[in-house]
Amino acid sequence: MRFNTYGNIENPHIMLIHGAGMGWWNFVNYIEELSKLYYVILPTLDGHSEESDTKYISTEYCAKQIINYIEEKSCKKLLLLYGLSLGGQVVLEILSTKDNITHFAVVDGSICFPQPFLAKYSIAVIRLFYKLMFNRTSCKIQMFLLGLSRKRSFTNIQKQLYIKYLPTVKKETLYSIYKTYMMSYTLKSTIKNTTAKIIYMYGSKEMKCVKQSALMVKNFVSTTCIIEHKGLNHGELALYYPDKFLSTIYSLIREILGDV
Repeated sequence: MRFNTYGNIENPHIMLIHGAGMGWWNFVNYIEELSKLYYVILPTLDGHSEESDTKYISTEYCAKQIINYIEEKSCKKLLLLYGLSLGGQVVLEILSTKDNITHFAVVDGSICFPQPFLAKYSIAVIRLFYKLMFNRTSCKIQMFLLGLSRKRSFTNIQKQLYIKYLPTVKKETLYSIYKTYMMSYTLKSTIKNTTAKIIYMYGSKEMKCVKQSALMVKNFVSTTCIIEHKGLNHGELALYYPDKFLSTIYSLIREILGDV
């Protein structure tokens, strides 16, 4: 696992964990702005981007690596820990393992109980269409089509990194992710011991299992706040609406700073 860091290490620490198929560049639009006030830590999970040759093992293993990094680097207690999709599940596992690692945790559009049909379907799609979906030409076409949208914003640097790194994700990595993230992972009851305030957010167009996952977390941690972003689909807030994403993050930070 690779960790990119930005900003002054003396500033409050925040960590943002990307979704499946992505990498640190998932948050490239936010580095300059966030690093003015915070020490920003961006992990790249095994099997992704520059780490594409490293075998992806599981959500639990990712969480263990991140916890070890924070402890070994003697990082301050995180102010904010954010995870998108797969990254959100990693955040939940971190909170379940280390109860006082962060003041504030944001889970964005993740699932935390097994979805075997969805996993089997996703694996079948990759088995049939991997070469068609994960190549530079198809990535360029996706970026062109995205550019036709007036509502979504995708910067040139995002496009360049998407085209560069998405084709490096191996199908074996995707199989492993679907088998762990979708098929087998179940939220641990130890999350009830976390001292972090949890925000579980998702788009209103997300799958039902994402919304059910939010309720599952709230059943364990009653103070969990659930936020639904109207009109948005999976991962769209962080990927396509940078201004709204930043205002959401800043608003949450301002809220927690009153208690830190």
